[in-house]
Amino acid sequence: MKKLLFVTLQLIFSISGFCQSNFKPATITLSNGSLINGLIDDREWIKNPRIVRFMKDENSPSEKFTTKDLISFQIKDGDFYIKAIVQKDMRPVEVSKINNDLLTTDSVETDTVFLRKVNACPEFELYVLTDIKNHFYIKEANGEFEELIYRVYISENRNNDVLVYKRFYRNQLEKYIYGHADNSTLKKKLESLDYDEQDLSAFVKLLSSEKNTTNIVKKEKSKPVFFISAGIIYSSLKITGSMSLADHHFSSKQSPTASVGMDLFSKRNLGDLIFRTEISYFGLNFSSHYSRPMITTPSEENFNLRSNNIKPSVSLLYSFIRNANYKIYAGVELGYVISSYKKNEFTKTNDVTNEPSTYNNYMACLKSWTTVSVKAGYIFNKKFEIKASGLIAGTFANYVNINVHPQIYDLQLVYRFTK
Repeated sequence: MKKLLFVTLQLIFSISGFCQSNFKPATITLSNGSLINGLIDDREWIKNPRIVRFMKDENSPSEKFTTKDLISFQIKDGDFYIKAIVQKDMRPVEVSKINNDLLTTDSVETDTVFLRKVNACPEFELYVLTDIKNHFYIKEANGEFEELIYRVYISENRNNDVLVYKRFYRNQLEKYIYGHADNSTLKKKLESLDYDEQDLSAFVKLLSSEKNTTNIVKKEKSKPVFFISAGIIYSSLKITGSMSLADHHFSSKQSPTASVGMDLFSKRNLGDLIFRTEISYFGLNFSSHYSRPMITTPSEENFNLRSNNIKPSVSLLYSFIRNANYKIYAGVELGYVISSYKKNEFTKTNDVTNEPSTYNNYMACLKSWTTVSVKAGYIFNKKFEIKASGLIAGTFANYVNINVHPQIYDLQLVYRFTK
C-alpha cells in the first residue's frame, strides 16, 4: 500500500506543471500611455506584486512587467492596480514585533509600488498596499496618495508595559462626513472603524451619495464547497510488548470507505489555505496467524478483529501549487473515531489434539479514539479530486505497556459540488 500511495503522490506532483499559471483577460497601460489587451497571470496576490506576467494572446510568449513599464493594469472582473510613488509607515503593528526603539528612528519609506484599488466614493478613492503589514491610502481627485495611519507602541505605566493604539486614520477620515446626509450614522461607524479592508471599504460605501457606487472588485464571501468521496482503505497492524499477538504477522487488508465534507478557502491568493470538515465511514479488518513452536504442545494461533467506524475530522491544507481550476495540496487532519467491533476473536488450536480454544473480546479496544493523519491531494477542473492519507498517530487499543500501531492508508476519488 505504501508503494501505491507513493506512486499516487508522484502522479499528483507530475501534474504540477499544468497548474502554476492563471492567465485571465486583462488590460495594461504602458508608461507611454498605450493600452494593450491580453492576458495576465492573476495570482490573487495577498502581497502587492512587484512583477506581473502578461501575454498578448494564448499563442504568445509571456513577458514580465514592473512599475518601470506600467501605469496600471486591470484584470477583467478582478483587481485594478495603479502605479504610485508613496510614503509608507513601516512601524510594525503586530504585538510580537513591536520595538520602541523604532519610535526614535525614521520608519517612513518612499517606494514605487502597484496599489490595489479597493473602493471609491465621490470624495476619494481607497487603495491598499500589503507588504509586512497593510497600508491603506486615500486619493482625492487630482490629489496625492495619503496613507491612513495606524500605529501600535508600548508605553511604560508604573513599571508595567501597556499597549497603546493610535488610530489616526479615524481623524483623517472625519472631515469627509461633515455635510453628509447620513452624518450621525457615519460618525458612529467611524468611532469603531477598524483598520482592515472590510471595514474601510464598507465605510467608503456609506460615504457615497451615489446609489450605483459599488466596490471596484466584486467581493464575494468565501463560499463553502461540499463534496462526496469513495475509495479503498488499506489496514495492517503492528504490536510490540509482552503479548502473544506481538509474535503474529498481520497481513494487509482492504475495505471500502466513503466520506462527505465541506471545504472553506482563503479569499485571496487563489485559495491557498483550505479548512476542511469531513465525516467518513470505513471498515477495518485485521487478521494474523502464528505457529507457536512449543516443545510439549505446539499450536496454531489466529486472530481476527473487524470494526465499523465513523470519523468526524477537521483538516488544515495548503495548496502549494494552484490556479483557478487546479490545486495540489498537503496538510494535517485531526480525527475522532467512533468504533463498533463486529469481531474480536483469538483462536488457539492444539497441533496434537487438533482442539481449538476460542477467546472473544480478546483485545482491549476503545469505542472512541483520536487520530492524526497526513493528507495530500489533487483538485482538478474544480469538480474532481484525488486524495490520499496516512495515519501517523492514534490507536484503538487500551493498553499501558503494550504498543498497538494501526497502519491505515486510504485512497479516494472525490466529486465536488461547485460550478
